[in-house]
Amino acid sequence: MSAVAKSTEINSEDFVPAVHEMDLRPLMGYTFIVAISTGDRNDGRLLAKTIHGPYEFAEMVGAVGDMWAVDQNNAKVYILEKDRKAKPRWLDANTTDYISEKYATILLELMIENFDDKAYTVEAGVRSEEEVKPASDEA
Repeated sequence: MSAVAKSTEINSEDFVPAVHEMDLRPLMGYTFIVAISTGDRNDGRLLAKTIHGPYEFAEMVGAVGDMWAVDQNNAKVYILEKDRKAKPRWLDANTTDYISEKYATILLELMIENFDDKAYTVEAGVRSEEEVKPASDEA
């Protein structure tokens, strides 16, 4: 059995969701907010006035999929934390691209609980401030 790659280890320009099966199960216990992504899709920037949520996993998948299918907007998905000292975390661009492309299939599999019967090739990616390089100051 081959090792499962981490989504954050694959260059976003080289990631093709159609050829991967991403393991999203580690995300299922969280609560999320969804907004339109701005700037580099792997950093934490979003368009604040577009924030919606809180969403459970299935609701988040639907919101991300609809955002792309209806409006052609890339989503930024934050994982909500109750701990005020916790660092903000968000899904990486590969994970949101995967969800955007396969949201209908993901929702169907959730309904029939079919996540355990797959050969996953990549696992979902989560980023935090520590992994993002500071933006250069532009005057």
